[in-house]
Amino acid sequence: MADRISTRDRLIDAATSLFATGGYHAIGVSRILEEAGVSRVGLYHHFRSKEELILAVLRRRDEVTRNLIMREVEQASHQPAERLLALFAFLERYVGQPDFTGCMFLNAAAEYHDENHPIHRMATEHKRMMLSFIEKQCGLLGADDPHLLAHQIYMLFDGAIVQIHAAGDAAKRTEAAREATAALLGAAVPAQ
Repeated sequence: MADRISTRDRLIDAATSLFATGGYHAIGVSRILEEAGVSRVGLYHHFRSKEELILAVLRRRDEVTRNLIMREVEQASHQPAERLLALFAFLERYVGQPDFTGCMFLNAAAEYHDENHPIHRMATEHKRMMLSFIEKQCGLLGADDPHLLAHQIYMLFDGAIVQIHAAGDAAKRTEAAREATAALLGAAVPAQ
């Protein structure tokens, strides 16, 4: 017998798809309930509000995306420089998918722009954890300033996402970001 998907998971799955394509504010609770095939009582049994559902969506997206990126990058090589460049190979595959709709965390931060709002803080926390992972690789690389280098690389990574979302051409934009990262790596590592 196939496993049944829980009501909570159906709500999160439906909301993830709808928020990714329609935005957080534009998608109403009724649309989520219709897509998930769940009653309003079922929704409020699991989530006290739409915002709590958004937080659950972002938590799941963070866990899945960050783990996928880290696993793929770490498996790409034992060399930190190659791992950092592998970020862009991952990115090209991820954003090159036909259903790519941008970064849910950048979109959440834009729609919930108050820095004290829990949704904005969740988006910021995802970005902070990604930056921390990149900074760890920069430290292993032996960069003179791993913190600065990590910020520069992550700006290229996120910038590529924004450019691809706005203008397309994933291959060209990820290659440009990868080449800029390679130049940064060459300049940041002390001469041996």
